[in-house]
Amino acid sequence: MNAQDKLLYVFSAAFAVVIALMIIVPIVRRKSDIFTAWNFFLVGAFVFNGMSGLSAATFQEYLPSLSRSTYLLYYLGVVLFYGTASLTYYAFKAPRRLAGNTLLNWPEISSVTAPLIAIGLMSLIVGIIVPIPIPFIGQLMMQFSLVAPAIAVAVLTVAWFRDRTNMLLLAMLIMAIPVAVGASVAVGGSRRYLMSMLAAVPVSMYWVWLRYKPTSQILTTVGVAIAVVVPVLAGYGAVRHADLSEKTNAVDRARLVLMALPNAIKKGGSSEGFMGQDSVECALSVIQLLNDGSRQMEVEPLASLWLMVTNPIPRSMWEEKPESVGLHLVNYFGLRGTTANLGLNVVGQCYYDGGIPVLILYAVMMGAFLRYYDELLVRRPGNPLLIGGLVAMSSQLIGWTRGCIGLMGMQIVQSVILVLLTAWIARMVFGTKLIYPRTGHIADYPILRSAKDWQRWMGSYSGVAPGAGRQTLQAD
Repeated sequence: MNAQDKLLYVFSAAFAVVIALMIIVPIVRRKSDIFTAWNFFLVGAFVFNGMSGLSAATFQEYLPSLSRSTYLLYYLGVVLFYGTASLTYYAFKAPRRLAGNTLLNWPEISSVTAPLIAIGLMSLIVGIIVPIPIPFIGQLMMQFSLVAPAIAVAVLTVAWFRDRTNMLLLAMLIMAIPVAVGASVAVGGSRRYLMSMLAAVPVSMYWVWLRYKPTSQILTTVGVAIAVVVPVLAGYGAVRHADLSEKTNAVDRARLVLMALPNAIKKGGSSEGFMGQDSVECALSVIQLLNDGSRQMEVEPLASLWLMVTNPIPRSMWEEKPESVGLHLVNYFGLRGTTANLGLNVVGQCYYDGGIPVLILYAVMMGAFLRYYDELLVRRPGNPLLIGGLVAMSSQLIGWTRGCIGLMGMQIVQSVILVLLTAWIARMVFGTKLIYPRTGHIADYPILRSAKDWQRWMGSYSGVAPGAGRQTLQAD
């Protein structure tokens, strides 16, 4: 380990500590919810800039040498990006005001409507089993089918927690979970869809019940959930490419993977995903190639935004449709025998997309979006579809910092679109029963004053959250 690698190690360790404190301290002080879009994003920063940086300092794989200026540009990029994103999230008022004045009308999701909405969402799995051979429609259905099961499970979880004597809701939830898990592993080898599915019940349970409990109970329950989820993800990481040697359809792939999963869990699985993979190494290599004067790699202005805009267009209709730069990194790095799609880290991607101005632009855009969605969650308490949206995009938010940020961003947008589309259809069928702003609960956070308050709030699908003697806050 040379001097530059030692500095990278120290920088990455310090960064990981800072990010961990940014997550933990507000939670312990009851100043922040645990499962928020922002915290999922910070978890990604911890893994893909913190842990991955430690790995990059220890094992250098891709380029024979990196210049001192490459490391300095990386450090500058990390500080600028995360500093700007944090400033936007915590200081800018515009996303909060926007959340107080948009998406005010929602359908009522009760013990009657929740099963119907969940069935509609689960039916989208057909897009995985029988791909639709219609340009654009087929691609859109495939993307929706990957996130719809997690939203359906979230809707059922919220509905059942509010009516725990309803055996129909419980039975549907129990049946939906294994189907959704199977769907999450039926296509490709990505861990992200399984991660979102495994998060569905804990995240939904948190937003309608656990967040109002004492801190010790919250942390214990979340700790148990993490202890269950992590081994499953590690096991899946070891078998997610189990069918690569066989030509299998989605159903057969899910069967093969799920059959191999228990044994993989027993053996400890793979920890690669928790160590950030080669994200920082890719970022450093991209920065080096952009600035070494070889012109082997050149800046592509706002490539991620352009990728998001053009992604829905079928490649059959546009053969030259832009591709993620991650698909070609193996060629830039001179690697042989692999076609892996490498994540070049949010910092490397920003430099590739235009440098310092783009670092700031993307940080502002991400910080504003994360604040807006978190405000929606707080201002529309217990809204099952918004919770479902958070669940569906949770793993994409974690992976956003790994990249490709254009593809991750598109999948985040698709999750939000499906939530809004579901809400629109449900309003057409069941009517508009929830009209926000409904902010009385903010005065009561984090703990409602009495069990009676809690019971009234849990039983209320359309009324104002109960007050607790304090002045009700109004939306900005």
